[in-house]
Amino acid sequence: MLTITPNHPIDFNGYPRIEEGQPLQWRIESSNPALNESVVIAPYTANFSRSEQIINFVAGGPQTQFATFTSINDKVYEVDDWYAFGFAPVGGTVLNTSYFSGPLVNNDVLPSITIDARQATLLENAADRVFRFDVERAGDDLSMVTDVEVRIAPTGVTPVDQADLTTQLGPQLVRFAPNETSKTIEVRFANDAVIEAAETFEAQVVSATSTSPTQFWSQPQYTPVSKYSATVAILNDDPGSSGGSNTPDPPPIDVHRFYNVATQSHFFTASPAERDIIRNTLPDYRYEGAGFQAVVDQPGADPIFRFYNTQTNTHFFTPSATERDSVIANLSSIYNYEGTGFHASDKDGGGLTEVFRFYNTATGVHFYTPSVLERNIVQQTLPTYNYEGVGFYVPDASSYDLLG
Repeated sequence: MLTITPNHPIDFNGYPRIEEGQPLQWRIESSNPALNESVVIAPYTANFSRSEQIINFVAGGPQTQFATFTSINDKVYEVDDWYAFGFAPVGGTVLNTSYFSGPLVNNDVLPSITIDARQATLLENAADRVFRFDVERAGDDLSMVTDVEVRIAPTGVTPVDQADLTTQLGPQLVRFAPNETSKTIEVRFANDAVIEAAETFEAQVVSATSTSPTQFWSQPQYTPVSKYSATVAILNDDPGSSGGSNTPDPPPIDVHRFYNVATQSHFFTASPAERDIIRNTLPDYRYEGAGFQAVVDQPGADPIFRFYNTQTNTHFFTPSATERDSVIANLSSIYNYEGTGFHASDKDGGGLTEVFRFYNTATGVHFYTPSVLERNIVQQTLPTYNYEGVGFYVPDASSYDLLG
């Protein structure tokens, strides 16, 4: 006689625990090694991929053999399925059973939700005064409807006020239809004339549920959230007080330098709030300290215009209004104009030093440095960097001449 049993540990219900995508192995033992015996083993259900197998025992041969079948992982979030196998004797073979069925455990999960801000900061006078938050849904099974509640709320030391936004604070609801993977929430803000600190707020996922046509329970199922919040800041760009001819020059301010390991490019900001947000929320950005200094808005100060390149996820800076207007007119599909990044000078003067500008032909990204040594090293060792001369001038002393 051939005895057929599952070659797996048995649970408290008497079944082997088999999950979708895992193999099921049968153990076949012959009680009489002197007999020639055979059995045909075949799956009766479509959740196993292999066709039937014939197991033959030859007199004097091994008394134990195994047959392995692989279950199908359908990647559908559903209740546990059932499988069935049939065992058919060949010739006069006697079997201990002709049929076996058991549960196939579903191991698929609901999709996960993330939220990210496309940009961590925007200048108050940006041409496009809107923060965009991307809510993403990812997973093997996207056949269900997923509802996500996102709350827009003030946060941080200098939180945003409703008066600064044209979009209402509070909850916003996002619904993913079957197979949808991305939704965008827009939060618009106003440009005022108030001198103030950078104002921060966050978009936080407070609830995410999915309803699948194949789920066991009728009520919505809680959906995992792998990244639940994104914080952004509106950077003030309203002019401060400037000194007259008999007053000392306003002290320079640091322009902070980051290296983005993902884009292999540098980013510069004069905003301590933006610096802190990047350090706390964007791990790809390596803080390198103050790259150079800038001046506050004052007579003789030139705005350094800031653009965001949507193709390379990098920033471009220029003091030239002509270059700014050309980029806006001809490259607006690639470059988003973000207003004034900081202030410097487009001409040389006492107490000022050059910031050299390079263009990386391999990445399409600009690089800026006030260091003559770094400029020389880049020119001598990095052939993809085209030197474009002096980009602008920044203070290197407490007293400086912006008028040249």
